[in-house]
Amino acid sequence: MLKLDLPIQKNPLQSRRDFIIAVNQIINPLKPYYSKGRALLEIGSTGAGYSDSIAGMEGFSRVLWGLVPLLAGGEESEIWEDCLQGIKNGTNPSHEEYWGEITDFHQKAVEMAAFGYALALTPEKVWEPLSNQEKGNLFNWLNQINQIKVYDCNWLFFPILVNLGFKRVGLPYEQEKVKENLDRIDQFHLGEGWYADGTDAHCDYYGPFAIHFYSLLYSALMSEEDPIRAQRYKSRAEAYAKDFIYWFSSDGSALP
Repeated sequence: MLKLDLPIQKNPLQSRRDFIIAVNQIINPLKPYYSKGRALLEIGSTGAGYSDSIAGMEGFSRVLWGLVPLLAGGEESEIWEDCLQGIKNGTNPSHEEYWGEITDFHQKAVEMAAFGYALALTPEKVWEPLSNQEKGNLFNWLNQINQIKVYDCNWLFFPILVNLGFKRVGLPYEQEKVKENLDRIDQFHLGEGWYADGTDAHCDYYGPFAIHFYSLLYSALMSEEDPIRAQRYKSRAEAYAKDFIYWFSSDGSALP
């Protein structure tokens, strides 16, 4: 495991090592804030448009966006075992910290994407260690996303990511839903790599941070099965990046 010998304020974020250190600097201090069953991450009094239990589950899932690529890159993490225990308990209907059922347009559908991401990039970490019962629990909980509606915007990528995770570990997945959602997202493309976040919607950071990010992930995972779409997404991202750089000044400050 890499020694964290670089203060956060001194991290230049220029090398692979710098980014490995940065991820650990962010996630390692979270360890004391996991719930007893490790399925919730409660880091303080914050505000959101949903309950504390959903916020705790959101806190848990958001860590995976940094933790999963760290593990996929061959690194270790001192909080991974806590996360794995949280996944086991959070998807277990008999556990007191079970993440529960979801309905149309539910916030937890957003959070499910991180678990599809984890299955797709690190199956040896998140899938293979589970018992058959635990695997069934994880599949059943995540598969709810294929039974509900999501908002007609970047949210369409969340079922896609879950199904790509299913595909990676050999589970049944909704291939037609993936295609249908991707085709719909293509309708948001305005040209030169620019996306609106829905029909007649605004352009903001959800373009690069969500739509392009998920698109490039799809390109990496599906380059052989869907080479035309994969190349299209790469070309759009390249075109967009040439404009996106102007959202930032030379000192790193960005458009609010």
